[in-house]
Amino acid sequence: MSEDDKGALEPVSYTPIGSEVEILLDAREMCEHLSPKGHHSRQPTRREVKQMFGLCASRLLDPYAGDVYWIFDNGRLQPCVTYHALAVRADLHEDFQGIRSGLITTLKDSNTGLLDYTEGSIYIEEHYRIVGAWANGYRKSWKKPRKISMRLASRIQDTMFWKKDPGGMIIKCCEAALYRAMFPSVCGGCYIRSEMFTSKPNAPIGVSKKKSELINV
Repeated sequence: MSEDDKGALEPVSYTPIGSEVEILLDAREMCEHLSPKGHHSRQPTRREVKQMFGLCASRLLDPYAGDVYWIFDNGRLQPCVTYHALAVRADLHEDFQGIRSGLITTLKDSNTGLLDYTEGSIYIEEHYRIVGAWANGYRKSWKKPRKISMRLASRIQDTMFWKKDPGGMIIKCCEAALYRAMFPSVCGGCYIRSEMFTSKPNAPIGVSKKKSELINV
């Protein structure tokens, strides 16, 4: 076992953002609550536990209430935050003044390269194609909004949700990036599942053969 894997994670008490109830973040209890279940699942490694534990404690996330969970990503467990958790952090901030967002589209039969910025996720599929999304964030102390734009091609995934509603999904990704840019102290490092690329989103992962990689908290 390496030096990085030694020592226990001490429980931490804090009140999650959006809640009035203090929780005790205990590594072992957190793992039992969040660890994927099933025949092909495995327990998280200590490195993965430390990553999740650190994110929850530093961003005041509540893993027991569903603010954050693990997903398999190329053989590793990665922490994934819900969109709701990000939106709550922005909404409760005293300097928050709202956001606006929408689609970036272009005419299908046009070679002019002109882009249309529309608010919301509705567009006429017969005439337009989605190029990306935009989002503007407003804080009371800012003279100008924070602006984010994102290409559809940089985020689209081969999943049912992206095939069914690519407009809504790319806007959600753009808004998540905007929240992180607006409130890095409470949203920094928090990524939603739609932003994370998984080669095989539902692929099972085998039990590690190296005992030293398994948790010991």
